[in-house]
Amino acid sequence: MQLNHNRRPNDDQACGSNDETLHFDGPVALFSAPLSTRCRLAVCWIGLFILVAAGCDAKPEKSSKSFQPPLTALSALGTDAGNAILAQGQLAPAGGILSIVAPPGDRVLQLQVAKGDWITIGQPLGKLESHQAKLIQLAVAETQLREAESKLAAEKSVAQARLQVAQIELQKAELRVAESVQQLEQAESAGGALDVAAKRVELAEKKLDQLRQAAGNLTTGSLVSAGTVEQQSLEVQQAKSDLQSARQNAVSAIESGKLSVESARREIRAAELSIESATASSPIDSIRKQIELLRLQVSTAELTSPFEGKVLAIDIGPGEATTGMPIMRVADTKHMICRVEMNVAELTRVQPGARATITSPAFYGAMGGEVKSVSSMIGSPSLPDPNPLARVDWRSVEVVVELDEEASVKAADLINLQVDVAIEADSPAIEL
Repeated sequence: MQLNHNRRPNDDQACGSNDETLHFDGPVALFSAPLSTRCRLAVCWIGLFILVAAGCDAKPEKSSKSFQPPLTALSALGTDAGNAILAQGQLAPAGGILSIVAPPGDRVLQLQVAKGDWITIGQPLGKLESHQAKLIQLAVAETQLREAESKLAAEKSVAQARLQVAQIELQKAELRVAESVQQLEQAESAGGALDVAAKRVELAEKKLDQLRQAAGNLTTGSLVSAGTVEQQSLEVQQAKSDLQSARQNAVSAIESGKLSVESARREIRAAELSIESATASSPIDSIRKQIELLRLQVSTAELTSPFEGKVLAIDIGPGEATTGMPIMRVADTKHMICRVEMNVAELTRVQPGARATITSPAFYGAMGGEVKSVSSMIGSPSLPDPNPLARVDWRSVEVVVELDEEASVKAADLINLQVDVAIEADSPAIEL
């Protein structure tokens, strides 16, 4: 320490003088320094000693809360490491998280729930802007359906009337045919008109033969004139003509009746085809399909809860466009589970029904549960190990732990939290 010896007069004045400038070159120079300088340095050293002593004696202020050491999953399970399986897990609803989505190209009109609300099955959650337009389109389609049904009913009614008329005409025609056949049979029977006409022809022919024989006889020839023979010949022809005409009339009546029957049958078929054509050409089926589609679109544009649960998050708010991504996410948080990623080397040591404890710095105490199932699928772990030096070249199997009722209440607010899990082993660990 170097001292500046260029002093002003009265350099032996009291130690409180502030008129000197100090330069230190080493510890030896301190003893050769003036008295005022040595006094000032002594005061400085004493103050420094007091400060150091005060700092050493100071005690930290006690927290208002008592310190709670973290509870490990193994200690909460109440067993040693050899009888437990330690792993990482993640809290999740037993039924999973459901995303409420909407088709792209729409826009959220309103939301009727908020984050954290408890919802019931079928409860309206919100509406899209297309909801009102789809309702109008649905009403128009339903009106078109009623009109189409009325038109089809009218066309069927007209065709049905034609069918009934044709059926009546068919019955009449068949009746006329039957009557004509019966009349022909009666006319041809003994004593009937045709039978009498045939006999008249027969008698007229006999009489004509007799007259011709008499006219050719020398004895009686003078008694029969040629005119008499000619007249009888005409009567024979007339009788034959009458018989043929009567027979023809009877046959014509039958044939006419048959034609009427065929015409009535064709009219019936035409009426039936009219009914089928009216049904086939009616747009009722396509309108019904359109209504079914519109109802589906209306239900899609109106967001409803598929089950009882809790709204976990709102991802798209009113006025925002839908992109196919979730509008909100809901889950039934009454039943919570923990999906545990367990090393496959521990697979033979765990059984359904084994007790498990779950801990995390995110909550006090431990959660209890029971192993519900062990997956049969082996894969790579997806949860990061809190130990940065832990192995990463291992395979895992998923074990589902069903949380107790009290634990489910606590876990409902910690969804997707990564936790430490200790599972009661079925057999002690094998020491290598």
